[in-house]
Amino acid sequence: MKILDVKDYNPISSPSFMFDDDIESQVKAILKNVIKYQDQACIEATLKYDHVKMNSFKMKPEVLKQRFDQADPSLIEALTLAKKRIEAYHAHQVEASWEVEDDEGVRYGQRITPIERVGIYVPGGKASYPSTVLMNVIPAQLAKVKEIVIVSSPNEMGEVAESVSVAATLCGISEVYAIGGAQAIGALAFGTKEIKKVDKIVGPGNAYVAKAKQLVFGQVGIDMIAGPSEVLIVADESANPSWIAADMLAQLEHDTMASAVVLSTNLDVLNQVKEAFEKQIQTLPRQAILMKSKANAIGYLASNQDELIEMMNTLASEHLELHVNNPEALLQKVKHAGSIFIGSYGAEVFGDYLAGVNHTLPTSQTARFASALGVQDFVKRSATLKYPKEAMIKHAPYVNTLATFEGLSAHGAAAMIRLKEDQDE
Repeated sequence: MKILDVKDYNPISSPSFMFDDDIESQVKAILKNVIKYQDQACIEATLKYDHVKMNSFKMKPEVLKQRFDQADPSLIEALTLAKKRIEAYHAHQVEASWEVEDDEGVRYGQRITPIERVGIYVPGGKASYPSTVLMNVIPAQLAKVKEIVIVSSPNEMGEVAESVSVAATLCGISEVYAIGGAQAIGALAFGTKEIKKVDKIVGPGNAYVAKAKQLVFGQVGIDMIAGPSEVLIVADESANPSWIAADMLAQLEHDTMASAVVLSTNLDVLNQVKEAFEKQIQTLPRQAILMKSKANAIGYLASNQDELIEMMNTLASEHLELHVNNPEALLQKVKHAGSIFIGSYGAEVFGDYLAGVNHTLPTSQTARFASALGVQDFVKRSATLKYPKEAMIKHAPYVNTLATFEGLSAHGAAAMIRLKEDQDE
Protein backbone atom coordinates (compact mmCIF):
# COMPACT_ATOMS: atom_id res chain seq x y z
CA MET A 1 0.00 0.00 0.00
CA LYS A 2 1.35 3.40 -0.96
CA ILE A 3 0.54 6.75 0.61
CA LEU A 4 0.18 9.84 -1.57
CA ASP A 5 -0.85 13.43 -1.16
CA VAL A 6 -4.27 14.28 -2.59
CA LYS A 7 -2.51 16.78 -4.83
CA ASP A 8 -0.67 13.85 -6.45
CA TYR A 9 -3.95 12.31 -7.64
CA ASN A 10 -3.88 11.85 -11.39
CA PRO A 11 -7.40 11.95 -12.84
CA ILE A 12 -6.12 10.75 -16.21
CA SER A 13 -6.03 7.01 -15.80
CA SER A 14 -5.20 4.34 -18.33
CA PRO A 15 -7.86 3.81 -21.02
CA SER A 16 -10.77 1.59 -20.10
CA PHE A 17 -10.80 -2.01 -21.27
CA MET A 18 -13.88 -0.94 -23.23
CA PHE A 19 -11.50 0.65 -25.74
CA ASP A 20 -9.43 -2.49 -26.16
CA ASP A 21 -9.55 -3.28 -29.89
CA ASP A 22 -8.54 -6.91 -29.39
CA ILE A 23 -11.36 -7.57 -26.93
CA GLU A 24 -13.85 -5.83 -29.19
CA SER A 25 -12.82 -7.77 -32.29
CA GLN A 26 -13.05 -11.11 -30.45
CA VAL A 27 -16.44 -10.29 -28.98
CA LYS A 28 -17.82 -9.05 -32.31
CA ALA A 29 -16.73 -12.30 -33.95
CA ILE A 30 -18.47 -14.36 -31.26
CA LEU A 31 -21.68 -12.33 -31.52
CA LYS A 32 -21.76 -12.56 -35.31
CA ASN A 33 -21.32 -16.33 -35.09
CA VAL A 34 -24.15 -16.60 -32.58
CA ILE A 35 -26.44 -14.66 -34.92
CA LYS A 36 -25.51 -16.88 -37.86
CA TYR A 37 -24.98 -20.32 -36.33
CA GLN A 38 -26.91 -19.95 -33.08
CA ASP A 39 -26.51 -22.89 -30.66
CA GLN A 40 -23.61 -24.40 -32.62
CA ALA A 41 -21.69 -21.15 -32.29
CA CYS A 42 -22.35 -21.18 -28.54
CA ILE A 43 -21.12 -24.77 -28.28
CA GLU A 44 -17.92 -23.99 -30.17
CA ALA A 45 -17.21 -20.80 -28.18
CA THR A 46 -17.78 -22.64 -24.89
CA LEU A 47 -15.33 -25.35 -25.93
CA LYS A 48 -12.76 -22.77 -27.01
CA TYR A 49 -12.95 -20.43 -24.02
CA ASP A 50 -14.30 -22.57 -21.16
CA HIS A 51 -12.76 -25.86 -22.37
CA VAL A 52 -16.04 -27.68 -21.83
CA LYS A 53 -17.82 -29.76 -24.46
CA MET A 54 -21.54 -29.01 -24.36
CA ASN A 55 -24.45 -30.54 -26.26
CA SER A 56 -27.19 -28.69 -24.43
CA PHE A 57 -26.96 -25.73 -22.08
CA LYS A 58 -30.16 -25.98 -20.08
CA MET A 59 -29.94 -27.39 -16.59
CA LYS A 60 -32.47 -30.19 -16.08
CA PRO A 61 -35.21 -29.37 -13.53
CA GLU A 62 -34.62 -32.65 -11.70
CA VAL A 63 -30.92 -31.79 -11.29
CA LEU A 64 -31.79 -28.36 -9.87
CA LYS A 65 -34.24 -29.92 -7.40
CA GLN A 66 -31.78 -32.61 -6.35
CA ARG A 67 -29.05 -30.07 -5.75
CA PHE A 68 -31.37 -27.98 -3.59
CA ASP A 69 -32.54 -30.97 -1.59
CA GLN A 70 -28.94 -32.04 -0.93
CA ALA A 71 -27.54 -28.56 -0.28
CA ASP A 72 -25.66 -27.70 2.89
CA PRO A 73 -28.29 -26.49 5.41
CA SER A 74 -26.04 -23.60 6.44
CA LEU A 75 -26.04 -22.34 2.83
CA ILE A 76 -29.83 -22.54 2.66
CA GLU A 77 -30.11 -20.70 5.98
CA ALA A 78 -27.76 -17.90 4.91
CA LEU A 79 -29.40 -17.51 1.50
CA THR A 80 -32.86 -17.48 3.07
CA LEU A 81 -31.88 -14.69 5.46
CA ALA A 82 -30.27 -12.73 2.63
CA LYS A 83 -33.34 -13.22 0.44
CA LYS A 84 -35.65 -11.94 3.17
CA ARG A 85 -33.56 -8.83 3.79
CA ILE A 86 -33.01 -8.04 0.10
CA GLU A 87 -36.76 -8.36 -0.50
CA ALA A 88 -37.52 -6.04 2.42
CA TYR A 89 -35.15 -3.35 1.14
CA HIS A 90 -36.22 -3.49 -2.50
CA ALA A 91 -39.94 -3.55 -1.67
CA HIS A 92 -39.61 0.17 -0.93
CA GLN A 93 -38.62 0.76 -4.56
CA VAL A 94 -41.83 -0.58 -6.09
CA GLU A 95 -43.57 2.16 -8.09
CA ALA A 96 -47.30 2.52 -8.66
CA SER A 97 -48.98 3.84 -11.78
CA TRP A 98 -50.68 7.22 -11.37
CA GLU A 99 -53.09 9.52 -13.16
CA VAL A 100 -54.31 13.04 -12.41
CA GLU A 101 -56.69 15.51 -14.05
CA ASP A 102 -55.66 19.15 -14.36
CA ASP A 103 -57.92 22.21 -14.13
CA GLU A 104 -58.57 22.06 -17.89
CA GLY A 105 -59.83 18.50 -17.74
CA VAL A 106 -56.73 16.92 -19.32
CA ARG A 107 -55.97 13.56 -17.77
CA TYR A 108 -52.33 12.56 -17.79
CA GLY A 109 -50.37 9.94 -15.93
CA GLN A 110 -47.70 7.29 -15.89
CA ARG A 111 -48.29 3.59 -16.33
CA ILE A 112 -45.76 1.21 -14.79
CA THR A 113 -45.40 -2.14 -16.55
CA PRO A 114 -42.76 -4.84 -16.05
CA ILE A 115 -40.24 -5.91 -18.65
CA GLU A 116 -41.50 -9.29 -19.88
CA ARG A 117 -38.33 -11.37 -20.13
CA VAL A 118 -35.00 -10.71 -18.40
CA GLY A 119 -31.68 -12.54 -18.66
CA ILE A 120 -29.43 -12.52 -15.60
CA TYR A 121 -25.72 -13.13 -16.07
CA VAL A 122 -24.04 -14.72 -13.06
CA PRO A 123 -20.24 -15.12 -13.20
CA GLY A 124 -19.32 -18.79 -13.00
CA GLY A 125 -16.82 -21.37 -14.09
CA LYS A 126 -14.24 -21.58 -11.30
CA ALA A 127 -16.15 -19.04 -9.19
CA SER A 128 -19.51 -19.24 -7.47
CA TYR A 129 -21.72 -16.22 -6.79
CA PRO A 130 -25.11 -17.20 -5.35
CA SER A 131 -25.41 -13.69 -3.91
CA THR A 132 -25.49 -12.30 -7.44
CA VAL A 133 -28.51 -14.48 -8.15
CA LEU A 134 -30.41 -12.93 -5.24
CA MET A 135 -29.35 -9.37 -6.01
CA ASN A 136 -30.61 -9.56 -9.58
CA VAL A 137 -33.58 -11.92 -9.34
CA ILE A 138 -35.32 -10.37 -6.33
CA PRO A 139 -35.81 -6.82 -7.70
CA ALA A 140 -36.95 -8.34 -11.01
CA GLN A 141 -39.54 -10.44 -9.18
CA LEU A 142 -40.75 -7.44 -7.18
CA ALA A 143 -41.18 -5.63 -10.49
CA LYS A 144 -43.34 -8.61 -11.58
CA VAL A 145 -41.12 -9.67 -14.47
CA LYS A 146 -42.89 -12.69 -15.96
CA GLU A 147 -39.89 -14.62 -17.30
CA ILE A 148 -36.47 -14.65 -15.61
CA VAL A 149 -33.62 -16.72 -17.01
CA ILE A 150 -30.17 -17.25 -15.50
CA VAL A 151 -26.98 -17.94 -17.44
CA SER A 152 -23.67 -18.84 -15.82
CA SER A 153 -20.44 -20.35 -17.15
CA PRO A 154 -20.22 -24.15 -16.89
CA ASN A 155 -17.81 -25.95 -14.59
CA GLU A 156 -15.76 -28.91 -15.80
CA MET A 157 -18.90 -31.07 -15.58
CA GLY A 158 -20.82 -28.78 -17.91
CA GLU A 159 -23.08 -27.46 -15.15
CA VAL A 160 -23.51 -24.17 -13.31
CA ALA A 161 -22.02 -23.96 -9.83
CA GLU A 162 -24.11 -25.80 -7.27
CA SER A 163 -24.57 -22.78 -5.02
CA VAL A 164 -25.81 -20.73 -7.98
CA SER A 165 -28.42 -23.34 -8.85
CA VAL A 166 -29.45 -23.56 -5.17
CA ALA A 167 -29.98 -19.78 -5.02
CA ALA A 168 -31.94 -19.91 -8.28
CA THR A 169 -34.18 -22.68 -6.94
CA LEU A 170 -34.70 -20.80 -3.68
CA CYS A 171 -35.96 -17.87 -5.76
CA GLY A 172 -38.18 -20.12 -7.86
CA ILE A 173 -36.15 -19.81 -11.07
CA SER A 174 -36.12 -22.98 -13.13
CA GLU A 175 -34.78 -21.69 -16.45
CA VAL A 176 -31.03 -21.94 -15.89
CA TYR A 177 -28.38 -22.35 -18.59
CA ALA A 178 -24.75 -23.40 -18.20
CA ILE A 179 -23.31 -20.87 -20.61
CA GLY A 180 -21.16 -17.83 -20.03
CA GLY A 181 -18.95 -15.31 -21.77
CA ALA A 182 -19.83 -13.23 -24.81
CA GLN A 183 -21.65 -16.22 -26.31
CA ALA A 184 -24.14 -16.17 -23.42
CA ILE A 185 -24.79 -12.48 -23.98
CA GLY A 186 -25.26 -13.13 -27.70
CA ALA A 187 -27.69 -15.97 -27.06
CA LEU A 188 -29.75 -13.80 -24.70
CA ALA A 189 -29.70 -10.80 -27.02
CA PHE A 190 -30.46 -12.50 -30.32
CA GLY A 191 -31.97 -15.83 -29.28
CA THR A 192 -31.09 -19.34 -30.38
CA LYS A 193 -33.11 -22.49 -30.83
CA GLU A 194 -32.46 -23.47 -27.21
CA ILE A 195 -32.27 -20.05 -25.53
CA LYS A 196 -35.15 -17.67 -26.15
CA LYS A 197 -34.34 -13.98 -26.68
CA VAL A 198 -34.74 -11.66 -23.70
CA ASP A 199 -35.70 -7.99 -23.47
CA LYS A 200 -32.99 -6.95 -21.02
CA ILE A 201 -29.70 -8.35 -19.72
CA VAL A 202 -28.40 -7.60 -16.23
CA GLY A 203 -25.56 -8.86 -14.08
CA PRO A 204 -21.78 -8.46 -13.80
CA GLY A 205 -19.09 -10.17 -15.85
CA ASN A 206 -15.53 -9.90 -17.10
CA ALA A 207 -14.25 -7.55 -19.79
CA TYR A 208 -15.60 -9.76 -22.59
CA VAL A 209 -19.04 -9.90 -21.04
CA ALA A 210 -19.06 -6.14 -20.47
CA LYS A 211 -18.02 -5.48 -24.06
CA ALA A 212 -20.68 -7.89 -25.34
CA LYS A 213 -23.34 -6.09 -23.29
CA GLN A 214 -22.20 -2.78 -24.70
CA LEU A 215 -22.38 -4.10 -28.27
CA VAL A 216 -25.86 -5.64 -27.97
CA PHE A 217 -27.36 -2.58 -26.27
CA GLY A 218 -30.20 -1.40 -28.46
CA GLN A 219 -31.03 -4.92 -29.50
CA VAL A 220 -31.83 -5.44 -25.82
CA GLY A 221 -31.62 -3.29 -22.73
CA ILE A 222 -28.74 -3.63 -20.25
CA ASP A 223 -28.27 -2.52 -16.67
CA MET A 224 -24.80 -0.97 -16.84
CA ILE A 225 -21.22 -1.52 -17.99
CA ALA A 226 -19.46 -2.65 -14.82
CA GLY A 227 -15.72 -2.26 -14.46
CA PRO A 228 -13.37 -3.54 -11.75
CA SER A 229 -14.72 -3.37 -8.21
CA GLU A 230 -13.62 -0.55 -5.92
CA VAL A 231 -13.94 0.84 -2.40
CA LEU A 232 -13.15 4.24 -0.91
CA ILE A 233 -12.82 4.50 2.87
CA VAL A 234 -12.82 7.90 4.56
CA ALA A 235 -11.14 7.70 7.98
CA ASP A 236 -10.24 9.90 10.92
CA GLU A 237 -8.51 9.26 14.24
CA SER A 238 -11.59 7.41 15.57
CA ALA A 239 -11.25 4.69 12.92
CA ASN A 240 -9.95 1.17 13.53
CA PRO A 241 -6.95 0.68 11.18
CA SER A 242 -7.27 -3.12 11.23
CA TRP A 243 -10.91 -2.97 10.15
CA ILE A 244 -10.08 -0.58 7.31
CA ALA A 245 -7.23 -2.78 6.11
CA ALA A 246 -9.52 -5.82 6.19
CA ASP A 247 -12.18 -3.99 4.16
CA MET A 248 -9.59 -2.93 1.59
CA LEU A 249 -8.29 -6.47 1.20
CA ALA A 250 -11.82 -7.82 0.88
CA GLN A 251 -12.21 -5.62 -2.17
CA LEU A 252 -8.78 -6.35 -3.61
CA GLU A 253 -9.30 -10.12 -3.60
CA HIS A 254 -11.98 -9.78 -6.30
CA ASP A 255 -9.49 -9.54 -9.15
CA THR A 256 -6.16 -8.01 -10.12
CA MET A 257 -7.79 -4.77 -11.33
CA ALA A 258 -9.82 -4.11 -8.16
CA SER A 259 -8.91 -1.00 -6.20
CA ALA A 260 -9.06 0.09 -2.56
CA VAL A 261 -8.45 3.65 -1.39
CA VAL A 262 -8.37 5.15 2.10
CA LEU A 263 -8.67 8.91 2.46
CA SER A 264 -7.81 10.93 5.59
CA THR A 265 -6.51 14.24 6.86
CA ASN A 266 -4.42 12.34 9.42
CA LEU A 267 -1.09 10.86 8.28
CA ASP A 268 -0.82 8.70 11.42
CA VAL A 269 -4.12 7.02 10.52
CA LEU A 270 -2.86 6.24 7.02
CA ASN A 271 0.40 4.82 8.34
CA GLN A 272 -1.49 2.62 10.81
CA VAL A 273 -3.74 1.33 8.04
CA LYS A 274 -0.71 0.61 5.90
CA GLU A 275 0.92 -1.35 8.70
CA ALA A 276 -2.24 -3.41 9.27
CA PHE A 277 -2.64 -3.90 5.52
CA GLU A 278 0.88 -5.28 5.03
CA LYS A 279 0.40 -7.63 7.97
CA GLN A 280 -3.02 -8.98 6.95
CA ILE A 281 -2.26 -9.49 3.28
CA GLN A 282 0.26 -12.19 4.18
CA THR A 283 -2.41 -14.27 5.89
CA LEU A 284 -4.93 -14.46 3.03
CA PRO A 285 -5.20 -17.33 0.54
CA ARG A 286 -5.79 -15.51 -2.77
CA GLN A 287 -2.14 -14.45 -3.03
CA ALA A 288 -1.94 -14.68 -6.82
CA ILE A 289 -4.57 -11.97 -7.10
CA LEU A 290 -3.59 -9.90 -4.06
CA MET A 291 0.06 -9.62 -5.02
CA LYS A 292 -1.08 -7.80 -8.16
CA SER A 293 -4.12 -5.89 -6.94
CA LYS A 294 -2.19 -4.48 -3.95
CA ALA A 295 -0.68 -2.02 -6.44
CA ASN A 296 -4.15 -0.47 -6.48
CA ALA A 297 -4.18 0.04 -2.69
CA ILE A 298 -3.62 3.73 -2.00
CA GLY A 299 -3.82 6.02 1.00
CA TYR A 300 -4.50 9.67 0.17
CA LEU A 301 -3.64 12.46 2.59
CA ALA A 302 -5.82 15.59 2.42
CA SER A 303 -4.62 18.84 3.94
CA ASN A 304 -8.03 19.78 5.36
CA GLN A 305 -11.66 18.70 5.50
CA ASP A 306 -12.69 20.65 2.41
CA GLU A 307 -9.97 18.98 0.36
CA LEU A 308 -11.02 15.59 1.72
CA ILE A 309 -14.67 16.14 0.72
CA GLU A 310 -13.66 17.32 -2.74
CA MET A 311 -11.50 14.23 -3.24
CA MET A 312 -14.25 11.95 -1.92
CA ASN A 313 -16.69 13.24 -4.51
CA THR A 314 -14.11 13.32 -7.29
CA LEU A 315 -13.46 9.59 -6.87
CA ALA A 316 -17.23 8.87 -6.96
CA SER A 317 -16.55 5.34 -5.76
CA GLU A 318 -18.66 2.23 -6.21
CA HIS A 319 -18.51 1.61 -2.45
CA LEU A 320 -17.97 4.39 0.08
CA GLU A 321 -17.30 3.67 3.76
CA LEU A 322 -17.38 6.47 6.34
CA HIS A 323 -15.13 5.52 9.28
CA VAL A 324 -15.31 8.88 11.02
CA ASN A 325 -16.43 10.24 14.36
CA ASN A 326 -19.58 11.85 12.92
CA PRO A 327 -20.49 9.85 9.79
CA GLU A 328 -24.00 11.30 9.56
CA ALA A 329 -22.58 14.80 9.12
CA LEU A 330 -20.14 13.65 6.44
CA LEU A 331 -22.97 11.77 4.70
CA GLN A 332 -24.60 15.11 3.91
CA LYS A 333 -21.50 16.10 1.94
CA VAL A 334 -21.53 13.00 -0.30
CA LYS A 335 -22.56 13.80 -3.86
CA HIS A 336 -21.46 10.71 -5.75
CA ALA A 337 -21.29 7.09 -4.55
CA GLY A 338 -22.80 3.79 -5.60
CA SER A 339 -23.52 2.59 -2.07
CA ILE A 340 -22.67 4.37 1.20
CA PHE A 341 -21.77 2.54 4.41
CA ILE A 342 -22.25 4.75 7.45
CA GLY A 343 -19.97 4.08 10.40
CA SER A 344 -17.34 1.43 10.96
CA TYR A 345 -19.67 -1.45 11.85
CA GLY A 346 -21.42 -1.49 8.48
CA ALA A 347 -18.62 -3.02 6.44
CA GLU A 348 -19.08 -3.18 2.67
CA VAL A 349 -19.10 -7.00 2.83
CA PHE A 350 -22.46 -6.87 4.64
CA GLY A 351 -23.84 -5.05 1.63
CA ASP A 352 -22.32 -7.68 -0.64
CA TYR A 353 -24.38 -10.43 0.91
CA LEU A 354 -27.33 -9.79 3.17
CA ALA A 355 -27.75 -6.28 4.53
CA GLY A 356 -30.46 -5.79 1.90
CA VAL A 357 -28.93 -3.11 -0.34
CA ASN A 358 -28.01 -4.18 -3.85
CA HIS A 359 -24.40 -5.04 -4.67
CA THR A 360 -24.73 -4.41 -8.43
CA LEU A 361 -23.32 -0.88 -8.48
CA PRO A 362 -21.86 1.74 -10.82
CA THR A 363 -18.06 1.67 -11.05
CA SER A 364 -15.28 3.75 -12.59
CA GLN A 365 -16.76 7.06 -11.39
CA THR A 366 -20.06 6.38 -13.17
CA ALA A 367 -21.74 6.94 -9.80
CA ARG A 368 -21.71 10.57 -10.95
CA PHE A 369 -24.72 9.70 -13.11
CA ALA A 370 -25.70 6.07 -12.45
CA SER A 371 -27.35 4.19 -9.60
CA ALA A 372 -27.45 0.80 -7.94
CA LEU A 373 -29.52 -1.91 -9.58
CA GLY A 374 -33.08 -1.88 -8.32
CA VAL A 375 -36.72 -2.60 -9.05
CA GLN A 376 -36.82 0.44 -11.33
CA ASP A 377 -34.43 -1.32 -13.72
CA PHE A 378 -37.04 -3.95 -14.48
CA VAL A 379 -40.03 -1.76 -15.34
CA LYS A 380 -41.06 0.60 -18.12
CA ARG A 381 -42.79 3.93 -17.61
CA SER A 382 -45.38 4.81 -20.25
CA ALA A 383 -46.98 8.24 -20.31
CA THR A 384 -50.78 8.28 -20.60
CA LEU A 385 -52.82 11.21 -21.92
CA LYS A 386 -56.53 11.81 -22.45
CA TYR A 387 -57.86 15.11 -23.85
CA PRO A 388 -61.43 16.36 -23.43
CA LYS A 389 -63.05 18.23 -26.30
CA GLU A 390 -62.88 21.59 -24.56
CA ALA A 391 -59.12 21.35 -23.97
CA MET A 392 -58.54 20.24 -27.56
CA ILE A 393 -60.37 23.31 -28.87
CA LYS A 394 -58.33 25.59 -26.61
CA HIS A 395 -54.93 24.03 -27.27
CA ALA A 396 -55.09 23.25 -31.01
CA PRO A 397 -54.12 26.77 -32.17
CA TYR A 398 -51.09 26.74 -29.85
CA VAL A 399 -50.00 23.37 -31.20
CA ASN A 400 -50.35 24.75 -34.72
CA THR A 401 -48.25 27.81 -33.83
CA LEU A 402 -45.43 25.74 -32.40
CA ALA A 403 -45.54 23.28 -35.30
CA THR A 404 -45.37 26.16 -37.79
CA PHE A 405 -42.27 27.58 -36.14
CA GLU A 406 -40.67 24.14 -36.33
CA GLY A 407 -41.56 23.79 -40.00
CA LEU A 408 -43.75 20.73 -39.39
CA SER A 409 -46.97 21.68 -41.14
CA ALA A 410 -48.51 18.20 -40.93
CA HIS A 411 -48.19 18.39 -37.16
CA GLY A 412 -50.16 21.61 -37.12
CA ALA A 413 -52.71 20.23 -39.54
CA ALA A 414 -53.30 17.17 -37.33
CA ALA A 415 -54.33 19.52 -34.53
CA MET A 416 -56.31 21.99 -36.64
CA ILE A 417 -58.33 19.36 -38.52
CA ARG A 418 -59.90 18.38 -35.22
CA LEU A 419 -60.73 21.97 -34.43
CA LYS A 420 -62.17 22.66 -37.91
CA GLU A 421 -64.22 19.49 -38.24
CA ASP A 422 -65.51 19.81 -34.71
CA GLN A 423 -66.67 23.38 -35.40
CA ASP A 424 -68.27 22.26 -38.70
CA GLU A 425 -70.42 19.69 -36.95
